[in-house]
Amino acid sequence: MNYTTALRRSMGLLIFLMFLSLFSFSQNNFKVTGKVTDENGKPVPGATVTVKGTTIGTATVADGSLALTPTQKQAMQNPGY
Repeated sequence: MNYTTALRRSMGLLIFLMFLSLFSFSQNNFKVTGKVTDENGKPVPGATVTVKGTTIGTATVADGSLALTPTQKQAMQNPGY
């Protein structure tokens, strides 16, 4: 393998890896935390909260708290219980 072939392969690999890294940074995950309460302010254990248009979701724990990690492009859906 001569120098120019090795250089082309190295540059091709470098460009591919740079292109691939764009997808990993485009996710922009963040953490959503909260607490589900009823109209009297009491926690609602077992309430489900999902990310609209996906199957990503969670249920609240005994004190009504929850945590999700959706991407920025996904919106939160109203909780249901």
